Amino acid sequence: MRYVNHLALLAAGAQLACSPSPAPPRSDDAAAVRRAGEAYLAALRTNNTDSILAHWGDTATVLPPNDTILRDRAALRTWADAFVRQLRVVDARFSESEVMVDGDLATERVAFALTLQPVAGGAPVTEVGKGLHVYRRGPDGTWKLRLDIWNADAPPRP
Repeated sequence: MRYVNHLALLAAGAQLACSPSPAPPRSDDAAAVRRAGEAYLAALRTNNTDSILAHWGDTATVLPPNDTILRDRAALRTWADAFVRQLRVVDARFSESEVMVDGDLATERVAFALTLQPVAGGAPVTEVGKGLHVYRRGPDGTWKLRLDIWNADAPPRP
């Protein structure tokens, strides 16, 4: 039995040694991820579904507050279309952005303020909250959202 355990450990070690390690982060990766986040905010301010979707990868998952998990491109489009029919993004800002890069994956923890104007009329509402973005670097070097989750600091209004 002890021999089998040693063989298993040896095999696992050999597999790890032969596995490609992720590329070390380049010094400009964190800045590139922050630029991708800022570009996403700019796309939100256009109130255009195609502009918004351009920042999510083809296999992105989105976890909006008080809603279902969006797991495919069609669900993302349906959600974004409904969003821009109901609300206009007047302003969108990150007050914090903490980026960590590991090879072709990056996380960005954000704090944000989002000012929304109801399309049907009424006063603009500013939501302050936090979120987590997971990005994947594509073959062309661009960072696309793979996972997007956010929620407001205040409880939802009735």
